[in-house]
Amino acid sequence: MEISQNMFYMIIAIIALVGVIIAIIQWRRVRKLNKEVEFIDSLTKQRKEDLFRSGQDPQESPSIALPNAQEKNLARIMQIISNLMYEKGCLPKQVDSRFKRLESSTRNKKFQKLLWEIEE
Repeated sequence: MEISQNMFYMIIAIIALVGVIIAIIQWRRVRKLNKEVEFIDSLTKQRKEDLFRSGQDPQESPSIALPNAQEKNLARIMQIISNLMYEKGCLPKQVDSRFKRLESSTRNKKFQKLLWEIEE
């Protein structure tokens, strides 16, 4: 069984085309992941700067023990916020300040609850 020279060139061209398509798809994936990494890196730098300005050590962030359900809910909300910020190109500082206000009001409610329990 012989393959004509034209058929051989067609097979080589098809293999090359498939290789180029795979390379383009991989290149796009890498580009997208690099953008995500840069975005997360900028968020991390911003958070460290905010902690430094507020006088806290970045490794020593205050933690309050929340019930497990609230922890999961808070983690889900933070993930949704992160995804929205990435998709919409929102300024992380605006979202971070709103989140801090929400977090501080939650802490305030928790402390008030503890105060009521202590007074009882």
